[in-house]
Amino acid sequence: MPPFLSLMAIDRSIKRSVGKDGKVRFYQYGKQIPYKKGVSKFFKQNEKKIEEVGDKAIPKITDKERKSLRRSQAAKNRYFFDDGKGKRKYVDKDYVKILQKYKFPNLEFKERNLAKYKSPVSKKTMFRRYTDIERSVSNELLTDPDIFKEFTASKGRFKSKQTGQVEPRIQSLSDIADMIGKDSIFKNFRVSYIDLDGEEVVGRRKTMQWIVDFERSIMNQTTDYMKNLGMLVRFIYKPIIRLKKKEIIFDFTDTTDESYLESLAVEARKSRVKQTQEGGITIDKYKGVIVELDFS
Repeated sequence: MPPFLSLMAIDRSIKRSVGKDGKVRFYQYGKQIPYKKGVSKFFKQNEKKIEEVGDKAIPKITDKERKSLRRSQAAKNRYFFDDGKGKRKYVDKDYVKILQKYKFPNLEFKERNLAKYKSPVSKKTMFRRYTDIERSVSNELLTDPDIFKEFTASKGRFKSKQTGQVEPRIQSLSDIADMIGKDSIFKNFRVSYIDLDGEEVVGRRKTMQWIVDFERSIMNQTTDYMKNLGMLVRFIYKPIIRLKKKEIIFDFTDTTDESYLESLAVEARKSRVKQTQEGGITIDKYKGVIVELDFS
C-alpha cells in the first residue's frame, strides 16, 4: 500500500469512552491521551452538534465534563490578543468597553482577536502588542477622572497582584506630562521617582526631567551598540498610583546586577538581532519601566 494511502486510513478523530468506574478516557490514533487535551479536542470536534443540542450531545456526560464545556463555551465569547508569535492573552471585557466607547467609537469589535484590527485610515495594525491595548486603555482612564475612579477604585482594574496598588501602562512622554502636570486630575497628588539605586526623589519637575534623561541615556546606549540597524524603541511605564494616599511614584529601581548594555547584549545574542536585523527585544530590568525594541 502506498504511504499516502496508509496515512489517509488513519482515524484522526478523538474517541471518547466511559469506563465502568465512571471515568472518561480519550483516545487518538488508538492510544489514550491526557484528559485535558482529549476533552478540549473532543469539544472542538463535536462543536456543531454541541451548539445544536447542548451537553446532550455527549453521552453519559460527567459533572467534570460539564464544567469543562461551560468554560470552553465562555472562552469563545472572550476577547483576546494573539498575533501568532506567542501565547494568547485574554483581554478584560471592560477594557474593550472603554476602547469602544472612548477610543474607537466607530468600531463594533465583532472580531474577538484584537490583533486582527487595522486602522480604518492607515490600514495598519492597531495593536501590535498586548501592551498597546493596555496603553490605550490607560490613556483613557487617566484622561477622564470618572472613568478612572470607576475602573480602578471600585472594580480594581490595573491593580498589581503583588501590591494591590493601581498600575496603569503609559508609553508616551506627553502622556506622562499631562498626567503629572499642574492642571491634571492628579494636581493634588504627591509625585516622585525612585532612581536606579532605590532612592526616592519628590517633585513633579524633577520626576519629569529624570524620565527624559533616562530615555535619552537608553536611546544613546542602544544606538551606539546597534549601529546601522533600523529600530523602534518603546518605553512602557508602570507608575504606582495610590488613590487613598494621593501619591504617584515612578520606580526605576534596577532589579539586576547587569548594566543596561550587558542586558541588551545578552538579549541581542538570544534573538540574533545583529545577524538577522529583524525581530524584537524586551528588557524588563527596571521595576517601573519596560524597554521594548523592534528591528527591521
